[in-house]
Amino acid sequence: MPQDGDDLEATALLEGLPKSAHSPEERSLKWVLCAAYIACVSASGGALVLLSVSVHEFAERFDTHTSQLNSIWLSKTLGGFIGVITAGFAYDKLHGARAVQLMEFAMCVNTVCLWRLPHVRTIATYHFLYMLYGFASGISDTGGQILTRRLHGAVAGPWLAANTACFGLGAQLVIVGAAVSAGSGGT
Repeated sequence: MPQDGDDLEATALLEGLPKSAHSPEERSLKWVLCAAYIACVSASGGALVLLSVSVHEFAERFDTHTSQLNSIWLSKTLGGFIGVITAGFAYDKLHGARAVQLMEFAMCVNTVCLWRLPHVRTIATYHFLYMLYGFASGISDTGGQILTRRLHGAVAGPWLAANTACFGLGAQLVIVGAAVSAGSGGT
């Protein structure tokens, strides 16, 4: 486990680069990794809004009222809780490229869940996909925060705040996109 004063924990993520925290290569790669983490949490924020908007469509498909589908949020929350706990243990053991690969895998699982949702035919499958999405989101969102902290060490505060702000920005962009689409005759 890295110590608070150990600002060179980033070198575990930046294997093969010079150990100096001031090298141009390391600074450039830090910016790239931070942009990737921010993109990851932005996508998670947007996907969460997409999931909530889709509930009405699924209620119509299943010929039920949206209030009867509210239990999907319990499924997502349970999956998210398990994902965050799992992520804490996993990222504690994984460093370097393996930690980044775990986050990438979780984002791929999220993508598959979102891709499969329109094809769901049963409420049980709908709940399962929401739970799986919550699990993978817990892993990817926690990973973004943990890896940002490892990358920047004791000065990670502004970057952690950027992750959080971009999660909300991703959600807002989906809402604006939906409003523009509805106003232009889109679905």
